[in-house]
Amino acid sequence: MCGKNGCRLIMGLISLLAIACWAQGQQLGGDIRWPGAPEYPPSRIRQTSFESERIIPSQPNERLASEVPEAPPEIGLERLPPQNLPFPESAVNESYPLLEEELMGVGPFCDLCGHGANFRPDWYIDQRVTIWHRSRPRRMRTSGLGGFATVDNEQVFYTTGVMGTRSPSFDVAAGYGATLRHYLRPARENTDLYLEGIYFGFNTWRQARDVYATQRLSSTIGSGANAQTVTFGNLFTPYTDDRQGMFSGIGGFDRADHHQLYYESRLHNVEVNLRIVPRGRPDRIVLLPNGHWRRQCQPGIYGTYLVGIRYFTLQEQCNFLAEGATEYFDSQGNPTQQVSTWGRYDVDTYNEMLGLQFGLDVKYRQCTVEWGAECKVVPAINFAGQTSRIRASDPVTGTSFDVLLRDREDDVALLGEVSVVGYYHLRPNLSLRASWDMMWAVGVALAPEQLKFHPNPDNRVNTNGIVYYQGLSLGLIWQR
Repeated sequence: MCGKNGCRLIMGLISLLAIACWAQGQQLGGDIRWPGAPEYPPSRIRQTSFESERIIPSQPNERLASEVPEAPPEIGLERLPPQNLPFPESAVNESYPLLEEELMGVGPFCDLCGHGANFRPDWYIDQRVTIWHRSRPRRMRTSGLGGFATVDNEQVFYTTGVMGTRSPSFDVAAGYGATLRHYLRPARENTDLYLEGIYFGFNTWRQARDVYATQRLSSTIGSGANAQTVTFGNLFTPYTDDRQGMFSGIGGFDRADHHQLYYESRLHNVEVNLRIVPRGRPDRIVLLPNGHWRRQCQPGIYGTYLVGIRYFTLQEQCNFLAEGATEYFDSQGNPTQQVSTWGRYDVDTYNEMLGLQFGLDVKYRQCTVEWGAECKVVPAINFAGQTSRIRASDPVTGTSFDVLLRDREDDVALLGEVSVVGYYHLRPNLSLRASWDMMWAVGVALAPEQLKFHPNPDNRVNTNGIVYYQGLSLGLIWQR
């Protein structure tokens, strides 16, 4: 029963709707269109701010004289003869809405810089050159000059440090960077979404430091006619304990004539971000003294936000090389033998940091010029590892070994970046970019910090290093 009544009710509503549509058609006449959005010529619609609308008839029409209202008789004016006035012939208004800016002859973007509240580029490409300097690792001695001092009428052996892990001082290194950004869609809270990819890298720092022996130390072995004098260089490593004497170290590394420390570091960075751009304040429509209207973008502070994934890799290499020569002299002081010694300590480390990135940009815009700051922070996991190979040869002491140490560890790391940036818009789609960049990487394995001058070193990787980068970036931006 209820089903039949429901069908009858629906049929009745449909009948009433049909009658209403028929009545409306009879009232409006034969030239009737189905109710819907008016069709405007596409050439007259532009992307502008919708601050106000005005409707102006497209063609003058005429109204019948009988439709012209007469003056009330109490006013005392004579009735005017019927006149044909310019009003639309048809009751249908075929005009289309024009924006107030269009009526003033103003375009959708700022007339000075080509940007503004309505400027939302579909593609954004930034290519730049980075010139960066990087910090040095923690201080640790690698080489010292040995000698003797008289203390309480006794000869005491001592060493003085002349080279360490901070001795190689890096110069600046050039690299390449690029940003590709694409407009996705409008979002909530009057914002727009962009998908962007960022890469920078190819920065490689290389530096070597050399030290040489300043004198040759000597020691006498044997007695009588078989006595021999042995001389060697006065370069020593931390293998040697000053309290135990100059022969307490490891031959090949200690009692050397030449020490060299080589350090190389290179980085690469890849990011994929979702950038949230709040829309700025509406542009200003300014009347110039010559009577023309002009659109100008609003100066002020603007900001954007981003969230994404960041992958940062840091690869380093450190090589410590020792070379020396041990010379033998007989009791008459004549050279009898010379033996070459050498030692080599090679370290390779890698850091692969992967984490979730959060960022904030704050800029002040003054039409063709923008400047501000960009900040990013990345809590990450560092997949780090190290490989060390220690080799030495000293026939005098019978030293000869080759040790390989290898280890990897997954640890927590932190990556932070701050840039002070400025833009100058040459054209609406072409801009210059310059920035001073600063970046920190905390919890990384640095190659020089893996050096362990112990007789029995462990293979554990040290991931408590900190590296700091800073430098200049210069780039060119194209937008469409």
